[in-house]
Amino acid sequence: MTSPDDRRKALDILDEGMANGARARELALLLGVGLTTLQRWRRQFVGDGDGVDRRKGSHRHVAHRLCPATIR
Repeated sequence: MTSPDDRRKALDILDEGMANGARARELALLLGVGLTTLQRWRRQFVGDGDGVDRRKGSHRHVAHRLCPATIR
């Protein structure tokens, strides 16, 4: 998981690169994340956003799901 500080740095790099004429997709590849991920991060910082990922994950129950003790 990427920390909000690292997300902010990645978005700053993206903004600087785009201001200098680079394409967002190419910068995303250089940063090692997808373009849609960078777009989601940007939405998390809009307004008073703190950049924290609040996605909850899937609510489906699947037989091969890891138990919480295994995830740590």
